[in-house]
Amino acid sequence: MIKRNGILIFVTCMLVISLHSCSKKKSDQTDTQQNPAVSDSTIVALVNNSPIHENDVLSIARRFLQQTGMEQKLEPTDSSFQAQALDWLITKKLLREEVQRYDIEIGAEEVDAAWGGFQNQFKSKAEFNTFLMNSALTQEQLKRNIELDLKIQKMLDIEIAKRTSDVSRDEVRKFYLENSDQFVEREQVKARHILIKVGENASEMEIKAAKQKAQTLYKRIKAGEDFETLAKENSDCPSAANGGDLGYFSRGDMVEAFENEVFSLKPGQVSEPVRTEFGFHTIKLDEYIKAGKKPFESVEADVTEFLKQKNAAARFEKYIDNLKSKADIKIIREL
Repeated sequence: MIKRNGILIFVTCMLVISLHSCSKKKSDQTDTQQNPAVSDSTIVALVNNSPIHENDVLSIARRFLQQTGMEQKLEPTDSSFQAQALDWLITKKLLREEVQRYDIEIGAEEVDAAWGGFQNQFKSKAEFNTFLMNSALTQEQLKRNIELDLKIQKMLDIEIAKRTSDVSRDEVRKFYLENSDQFVEREQVKARHILIKVGENASEMEIKAAKQKAQTLYKRIKAGEDFETLAKENSDCPSAANGGDLGYFSRGDMVEAFENEVFSLKPGQVSEPVRTEFGFHTIKLDEYIKAGKKPFESVEADVTEFLKQKNAAARFEKYIDNLKSKADIKIIREL
């Protein structure tokens, strides 16, 4: 199935994430802005005379790696991640300059909510305090940065989201027909079970007792007692809390004996106890979904949203390219 393109959400989230790169003291930034010719080996780029430092690039590259789950495999000094980080920092500076032209108000409640979300990125208060100490910024300065980034989000909503054209039903259907492989659904079942557990080193007597209990429960279900209630009261599986509900799964997701039994049932049917390495299972099939292509009507809303966000991403790219074309961007040192 298609994945939604969260470019705008990602962009605005990274604005807040980029606060982690605030490692250069404000006074140092001001001196450099007033005199770009000042020698500073850590400066890698100037955006309208505003410097971007190597430490900032490495910090953002590290955040990119964390976002993608690749921090154990790659280093933030990897050139491709540094290039992405530098481009992002350039974009961030341009957006922060551009938003000054807009009369956008942000309420205190919005700032407080975003501030809380920013703090929640840290594993502990101690980690947050360490960041704060290393950033050379006060909490108030960080809050002002967050308020500025909230303004950018609203500016992007004006310039990108609200100006992105609607997607017609014909466009959605065309995408559906041309990308049919993305809408193929595997054979699935939704089932629940009651497990009477048998230990790995259980004796013959214990195995016999477990089987007898499972068979007694099966007879009670066949006599009309509620499966979910009996699962909550008797099952040794954590799913007992949900009436034995295992959710949806496909072939290959369960052990063979269990799978063979559940896929042989019809919706509403209950199996006799089935032995697996875990014990004895009494299984009820709730729903069966045949493999095949999802009908257009079931995916129309998702495809429409996907295409809208795809269009918005293209508009955002053009918007940023336009800002870059009007800016004075100097790459001082290649990374």
